[in-house]
Amino acid sequence: MTKWTGNNKQWTLVKNKNYWDAKNVKLSKVNEQVSESTTTSYNLFQAGKADETPLSGQQAAANKNKAGYYPRLASAIKRLELNQNTVKIFKNLKARQAFSYAINRKQLAGAILKDGSIAAKGFVPSGMGKNPTTGAEFQDDAYVKNAVSYDLTKAKKLLNQAYKETGISNVKVTLLAGDDDTSKQIAEFLQSQLVRLPKVNVSIQNIPYTQLITRQVSGDYQLTIKNWQAVIADPINFLDVFEKKGVSFNPTGVPYDFKSVYVK
Repeated sequence: MTKWTGNNKQWTLVKNKNYWDAKNVKLSKVNEQVSESTTTSYNLFQAGKADETPLSGQQAAANKNKAGYYPRLASAIKRLELNQNTVKIFKNLKARQAFSYAINRKQLAGAILKDGSIAAKGFVPSGMGKNPTTGAEFQDDAYVKNAVSYDLTKAKKLLNQAYKETGISNVKVTLLAGDDDTSKQIAEFLQSQLVRLPKVNVSIQNIPYTQLITRQVSGDYQLTIKNWQAVIADPINFLDVFEKKGVSFNPTGVPYDFKSVYVK
């Protein structure tokens, strides 16, 4: 990597002559350019100023039958993280369950994003490993339906029970998210889902990615949308994120109850 300053939006990947398989690396360099808007990046692609760009849902629909379109699911999970250290009621299991049941993951993936994303079955996306005995995919083997189910009636009931147990009468929180198009879409959808819960108010704060990461690592948020991308094709690359002592990934410092929002 060259021309990287730590927060700039353009840099270059240069071929490493010492790489063990360098003879099969065809490109000498790749110029990377970051854009928060898929409209901007798509226009650059259309103008011949970019060779590859991700697509939003509408762009994907318009291009899916054209040459050069490649559907490629990312080995990644987006999750909604509830900070128990900054919001007292999130220490209550029923409150966390209520937030989980209030989110229609299938609607988010299929009707909002519309970019090929699918509602995941847990913390681990598909293609990350199989049961060595049965051959079943890990995400199917570890699937717990009620951990990712949508049930607004149940969500409301659980939150009212949480209010009664904690003595707290309302929830007013800020959802911290990135400032790119997809993050804004997800944040606005989550806001619309969660405010249907009794006495819940959710505002949104969109900030640049480098600032987002800094605040997430330091635990400076109430709600936030996190993304985890695999670096190896193994379930452990997702599960070890949630170890209690993994403070760089789990700044709340508490074990997770595996109740959150998952979108692959």
